[in-house]
Amino acid sequence: MMREGSQHAVPSSRSARWAVRLRVQLAIAIAAKLVLLVLLYALFFTSTQRPPVDASAVASRFFSPG
Repeated sequence: MMREGSQHAVPSSRSARWAVRLRVQLAIAIAAKLVLLVLLYALFFTSTQRPPVDASAVASRFFSPG
């Protein structure tokens, strides 16, 4: 919507509310995805989930025949 005598477009209150709501929804979606990624990392990739490995076990696996 343009005001008479103005060269700049002035957004209506409806389009401004739509843009604000879109930004809020995007921020919520990104925050939820970030929380899920951190949760997955904590559940599956932390050091408590890794089995203990020593050098002799690795060497025996690499150098064993077959």
